[in-house]
Amino acid sequence: MTGVQTCALPIYLEVNQNSTVSGTMILAMSDSLAGLTGTGNSLSQGELIDAKTKGVIVESYKEGGFTGNKYTLNQVPFSEFKTTENDGSLNFKKEGNLIKVSGIMDLSDSSNETDQATQDMTAAMFAGADLHISIKFPYEVIETSGELSSDKRTVTWRPVMGKKTILQATVKVPSFNPVPAILIAVIVITLIVVLIRKRKPKAVEEVTEVL
Repeated sequence: MTGVQTCALPIYLEVNQNSTVSGTMILAMSDSLAGLTGTGNSLSQGELIDAKTKGVIVESYKEGGFTGNKYTLNQVPFSEFKTTENDGSLNFKKEGNLIKVSGIMDLSDSSNETDQATQDMTAAMFAGADLHISIKFPYEVIETSGELSSDKRTVTWRPVMGKKTILQATVKVPSFNPVPAILIAVIVITLIVVLIRKRKPKAVEEVTEVL
């Protein structure tokens, strides 16, 4: 079954400037694989986030021969994500002018009870699985363990069955300089005052003519 797409775990998230996260997570298993194994076709989102969290919508997903759940996140605060770095976790936090993302996606099987043949079969079955996590940031990423896009604002990880993937990214929030904004405000106010002064004599002349 090597190369056959057996499950789908595409996660697309976007970090917002107000320390919240939006995006979608699809967790689905191939209908054919579920029928073959008899284990059902549902996957769990694990410890990423509580499905009952405000801003999270869970819908049934059935498309392209896959069945599972679709999670839609709408500006979910960083604090709602798991803060422990356990297997399957993904947490966000802001420290000073840094936004840090960390987590672990452990798809390895270190159990002594599982023989090598079973591990090899599991790895072969999920070799074609669509597993990837992409996170877009509002600012440039300065450090990451994943693949960085050309604009340095999107990081992608591609977990592999049988291996552990470290999820790490650090973003530096640029310092806000209020001087340009103040200068613009002063210029705008000055222009308004000048325009008012230019129009005032004309108004006085009109009143004089009427009298």
